[in-house]
Amino acid sequence: MTARQRRILLVACLASLAIIWLHFHTNRSFSTVQRAAYLPDLFIQSPMWQQFNDQGETSRQLHADRLEQWPGEQDARLHEPRLTLVDSRQQHWRASARNGRIRETRAALLLEQQVKLVRERENGNLVLNTELLRITDRGDVAETDQPVVLESGSWHVNADGFRAELGGQRLELRGNVRGIHE
Repeated sequence: MTARQRRILLVACLASLAIIWLHFHTNRSFSTVQRAAYLPDLFIQSPMWQQFNDQGETSRQLHADRLEQWPGEQDARLHEPRLTLVDSRQQHWRASARNGRIRETRAALLLEQQVKLVRERENGNLVLNTELLRITDRGDVAETDQPVVLESGSWHVNADGFRAELGGQRLELRGNVRGIHE
């Protein structure tokens, strides 16, 4: 083998090694970037917030299994959110869902998937089931335009939507309301 052939072989080997290194390096950095795209910018395990009224008493508590803030999203995602609030008439309400969102504007808490809203009373609870529920920041209004099932005592009512002023004792069922008294 001549010196020229050895140089050509050496250059070919070095070029092959550079191509192999470049291939593995770009694949690894691409997969790292790809994995990072599927991760939130921020997450908090078991977050809990409390809101107090003018007398310094807890008027609202929000718990979740996890809070996530994703790139490009304005809202924060909640997993298994649970809200407890006391309305202006001192009635206790509990809301839970599989998922939720805290709106950027703080105008509402959005609960999604298997939503349950319960007003607790000693003489019987009011239970509302739906797939989506918005609750205002102060907790005084809850509403949805999704189908709802409302149960109270021996009443079972279906409707196409719902709006309630929680402290004002006002409950509005919207569209296609059907009830059964057992």
